[in-house]
Amino acid sequence: MNERVTIDWEAVRARLATNEALLQGSGEPDPAEMERIFRRRAQQLAAREGKDHQPAEVRPVLIFTLADERFALELDHLAEVFPLERITPVPGSARELLGVVNVRGEIRAAADLARLLGIPRDETAAGTGLLLRGGAYLPALRVDTVAGIHRIPVNEMQPPDNSLVPAGSCIQAILPNRVSLLDLNGLLAHPALR
Repeated sequence: MNERVTIDWEAVRARLATNEALLQGSGEPDPAEMERIFRRRAQQLAAREGKDHQPAEVRPVLIFTLADERFALELDHLAEVFPLERITPVPGSARELLGVVNVRGEIRAAADLARLLGIPRDETAAGTGLLLRGGAYLPALRVDTVAGIHRIPVNEMQPPDNSLVPAGSCIQAILPNRVSLLDLNGLLAHPALR
């Protein structure tokens, strides 16, 4: 166990001299070698950037308010936004239906979206109408205010929390800033709209 290891000092000195010569000559990089290294790095970065920066799928939505809450509908479902003025009440209709409204000569049912969703709000406040796309049988929806159109990346849409959202709810997803994306098919299944 007490074996002595002998060091070949001549070999060590030779290696040191060789390495020192290499270091002294390496002060100036070889231009051809540097060009090769830069090209390889550029190709690697370009390949990585193509993978990392794929454009995210986005959905354009209209964000609006009902009382103090913010909601959204996909733009594909909307034909028009208009000031909701003269609504003619229809006797005997469901509480959620405000009546009928004339939109450029076309008579459409007008439904209070807050009532459909069970959201209490000021009943006397003026509103904005959202005209749904898809046929004259679809109602115009009354909302409080329109915040604007936003493009929401699909990967930022979160499923609704089932513990907070009742079963059968019309909430399709939760968007950034706690905006609830409405499920139009679920909304149109409401008994008052059948």
